[in-house]
Amino acid sequence: MHASTHPILLICSPSKIQHVLDEMLESKLFTPKHVWTLQDAETIVAGTQLSLIICASVFIDGNYRDLLRLLAQQQKDIPVLVVSLAGRNHECEEAMWLGAAGCVPRPLTPEEAQALAHKAFEIIAHTNRTG
Repeated sequence: MHASTHPILLICSPSKIQHVLDEMLESKLFTPKHVWTLQDAETIVAGTQLSLIICASVFIDGNYRDLLRLLAQQQKDIPVLVVSLAGRNHECEEAMWLGAAGCVPRPLTPEEAQALAHKAFEIIAHTNRTG
């Protein structure tokens, strides 16, 4: 079991990949919380201690840039893993430059979703060691 089992926030639309991620996270005793908007994410970030945020690069009312800016404004040290749009390598470069802990391109196969979950666990373990 990890030292921190705070929830992991997922900001994305429901999908088969989300289901795979949920199963992987729950298998390591993490509770996935789901939202689809930046506004809902802001509410959860303000009132919940989180281990990690996994987000799509674009959501209904914002994008990863808005999320990273929000976290900086609220002085929240929550690692963010961005899932970028296919063919947009510049998004990953920009996300990392803006402070994301990691970035992976879409589309994701179920196997790639499992790899994404493992990357999330590595980020959390690193954060627990250094934070």
